[in-house]
Amino acid sequence: SVQSASTTMRSPPPPLSRCRRVVRARRAAGIGCAGVVCSGHEARDIRNQCAPPFRIVTPGIRPERVQDDQKRTVSVSEAFANGADYIVVGRPVIKAAQPEKVVEQIQEEIHRHFPD
Repeated sequence: SVQSASTTMRSPPPPLSRCRRVVRARRAAGIGCAGVVCSGHEARDIRNQCAPPFRIVTPGIRPERVQDDQKRTVSVSEAFANGADYIVVGRPVIKAAQPEKVVEQIQEEIHRHFPD
């Protein structure tokens, strides 16, 4: 039987190894990109290879250890300790019963990591 291109299901590409992500970040820095978006798990390796002003944006931030569908999450402190310049926080705030309280907790953790 023949399937049309629109109904053919393709499997997702295999996940990149940490080493390949670092190589790609170095390549991005080499061609003039301002930075990359990467998991907090790769941020340290990428920061070791790509010094500031190269920026690292880290999504998948969880203020505390929770089990959800994200497998490669880190805390606010872990992200910054690993070299992230910016963090992206979505679900912990959006799904919270008291989102303002979660934002305040995240801000407190940021202030602990970057004291005035």
